Amino acid sequence: MKRGAEKKGRLSATINPQTLKKFNEYCDKNSINKSQLLEKQIIKILKEVGLWQEK
Repeated sequence: MKRGAEKKGRLSATINPQTLKKFNEYCDKNSINKSQLLEKQIIKILKEVGLWQEK
């Protein structure tokens, strides 16, 4: 993640606890290993649970 982040600018977000809770529930429900997620995959999950907003 570090190498890609340096090239394209960092993914920065403030995540409120409710968002984090939904994200964690989604990952748990779908047996997703959060420690191995890439930036693109995180964004995809946030979009699927309706929490991603483009700036």
